[in-house]
Order: sequence, then structure tokens, then C-alpha cells
Amino acid sequence: WDDPAGLVAVEVPDGGEARFIISWFFNGKWHLYNYDHYYENFFKDSREVAEYFLSSFDRLRSSTLDWQGRLIDPSLPDWLKDAIINSTYILTTSTWLTKDGRFSILEGVENCPCHGTIAGACYETGSLPIVLMFPELEKSFLKQLTNAIRDDGYVPHSLGIYSLDHVEDGTTAPPRWKDLNTTYILLVYRYFKRSNDADFIREVYPKLVKAFEWVLSQDKDGDGVPELSGDGDTAFDAMSVKGVDSYTVSTWLAALMAMREVARLMNDGSTLKRIEDTLSRARGVYNRLWLGDRFKAWDEPDFGKASFLAQIWGEWWSMLLDLGHVTDEDKVKRAMETIIRVNGSASPYTTPNLVDEDKGIIGYSPQTYSSWPRLVFSMMGVARELGVDGWLKIAEKEWSNLVRQGLTWNQPSRIDGRTGKPEPERGFLDHYIGSPAPWSLTYRYALSILRIR
Repeated sequence: WDDPAGLVAVEVPDGGEARFIISWFFNGKWHLYNYDHYYENFFKDSREVAEYFLSSFDRLRSSTLDWQGRLIDPSLPDWLKDAIINSTYILTTSTWLTKDGRFSILEGVENCPCHGTIAGACYETGSLPIVLMFPELEKSFLKQLTNAIRDDGYVPHSLGIYSLDHVEDGTTAPPRWKDLNTTYILLVYRYFKRSNDADFIREVYPKLVKAFEWVLSQDKDGDGVPELSGDGDTAFDAMSVKGVDSYTVSTWLAALMAMREVARLMNDGSTLKRIEDTLSRARGVYNRLWLGDRFKAWDEPDFGKASFLAQIWGEWWSMLLDLGHVTDEDKVKRAMETIIRVNGSASPYTTPNLVDEDKGIIGYSPQTYSSWPRLVFSMMGVARELGVDGWLKIAEKEWSNLVRQGLTWNQPSRIDGRTGKPEPERGFLDHYIGSPAPWSLTYRYALSILRIR
């Protein structure tokens, strides 16, 4: 994946500096991927690219060091600052910017090359440094996603495999997924919070309302939340979950809170009333999942009090967007304490998604016995914000396991909690889109710095 094409040897005087550029210029088109590159608007060959970089060397280097020093929370330990910086590698391995300015991130470069996959901490964590440093690229992606929304308001899973023009509804669809529309609403509001681009909100607002209404149509019993079918209809697509689940409901709560703010901005009183009514009922459902120190993972199959890492995923969104807590702060904190105590101690390598205190790691599905590094780092960002102890130790364990295996610049989608190895060990989803999730631990800090500037 990263073997060098050759070697550069140069004699450098003591105290001197050797500067060299490895450049490329690809203008051939693959029949499955018929896109030109944005840099073709400015250069005609790799020599021009090299000359530009060499002449701009000092500016580019200082600008790179600037964001690394300015946007990373100085209170974090050095290893975590390094992890955040390194996790930005997908900007070079996995991003595409076409000649006409369309931007996206591949879910996996070689395996599962879907463009702009959302939900399940995919694009939403992968784009953290994008929305901070390159908000116009984020806007480009959101415009494409908005244009791809189905006529009935359903938001697709990705823009397409090897394509920005052949949208697909989900790896297991049909049925259609219940967490895509909620993620879309949250992505749009996150961009607005970064950019204050009210014109964009006005432009996409009709689609936001349709996305909101589509989720309402999936509520079959009128309790304010969509029910799952048992056919892999969320980003946790490799396991059968039926009924109400804490991941989907908490994400829906965050989306309703964001949608409420957008409706207020648009002075849309009728939609605001529907949102408020739905939010009240949905929060009641979520609270009924409360087991005293955690939220129940899901209805069926019933794993009792097993602790699910994503049970308060909506709190990650509400933290980033300053929306307040998805439910009572005490419940959220206690759930996070349980996650750190139960999930965080189940494996010497990583933090698995579903764990029972007595039975250990739940082997129901690869998505229960494995960890998602992107989810682990994101949830530890929530724990830090909530003031819950133990988050740093868990984040360090996750990062150290990746470092030991040489996966610093090629994070997999998931790690087997029983072995600490990528899952599956051969053919895992490579250079995974959610790798920049450690930015969760500095996002709010970076946003405050950018707003001051």
C-alpha cells in the first residue's frame, strides 16, 4: 500500500537541508471511474506540480505545522496529539476532488470503495478535519448528498461504489436504513455551526423537512421513533436487531434537537411544533430503555443488561453541536461510566461493542465481539466532555494496539476484541473512512480557535 517507488540520495552539508518533491499527475481515466482531478485545472504535468510545491515549500510547511500546533488541544498528552495528527492521513489516501469541484471520501480504498458512506461513525467522523479546515469541501459533499435524496425523502447510504453518480441505499437494503436520514440532518447542521452559511440552510431546508418526515413514516406504532426490522437496517448491518435500539433512538434524538434549531432559524412554526411533539415522545421511549446504569442495547434478541458501546451515540452529536444532552445528564454520565467499566475492561487490546459483565464479550456477530476504533475514540471524546474518568486509558489502549500492528496509517473498520487483530484479518476494510475519529477529542477546541480567528 505504501511501498516507495524509488530512493533519493543526496549529499547535504552539516546543518543543511535537502528538499525534494515526489509528484504525480494522473489524467488517464478508468472505465469504472470516469473523473478528472481538480489539480488538472492548474497544472499540465507532474513537473509543473513539482515546481509549484518546491517554490511553495516554506509556505506549505509552515501552514502544515500551524494547524498541527494551533488546532490540537494543548492539554492533551503528546501521544494523543500525535494520534490526532496521524489520523488525518485519509486526506491523502482516501479523498477525491474532481475537476468540477465534487468532493468525497472513500469508505475503503481497496475494499468497499463506496464514496461518502454515512452513518455508523463513517463520513461523520472521517470528515471532522474537513469541516474544520476545508468547510467548502464539506459543502460540496453535502450538496451531492442532498441532490441524491430519493423522491420520498430517503437519504442514501453512499454516492456509489467507485462512483459519485450511482447512489446506493445501503449494503443490506432493502430494507432501507433507519439511521441515514438522521445522520444527514446532523451533518447539515454541523456544517452550519462551522460556517454560519444560512443561505445553504435555506437552499436545503425543503430536503431536510422531507428527510425528517421520512423517519416519521418509519414509526409504525406512533411512539415517536422508527422501529428496526431485524434485517440489518442500520449501519450495524452485520447483525439482526429488531424493535427499538438505543443507538438509533439516541441519534434520532440528536437529529430532532438539531432540526428544532433549523426550524427556528427558518421561522417554520408548524414543523417546529411537530418536532417538539416527536422529541417529547421519542425521549420517553429512550428513557424506557434505561436499566439503572445503562440503556438497553435493543429489544430483540434480548441480551439483558449487556453494555452497548453506541448506546448514547446521539450524545456525540449533541456534544459537537452544543445541543445539550439527549436525555437527563445523570443518565448519560452513568451510561458512560458503565461503558468504561464494562466494555473498557473486557479486552486487553481494544474496547468491544457489546459486553456482559458475567458472560464477557458477546459473540453474536462480528459487530458485537469487535471494536470499531472510530467509535471508541469518539465515545471517549464524549466521556472527556462529561468529565467521566477512564477515557484516556481506553483511548490509549486502542491507539497502542493499532501502533503495535503497524496500522497507524491504515486503520481497519473493526478490531476483533478477542485477538486484537483486524477483523477479518485478511481483506479487512482498509484505510477506513472513520480514521480521523480522534479529532473528536479536539473538535470543540479547534472550533473555538477558528471562530476567534
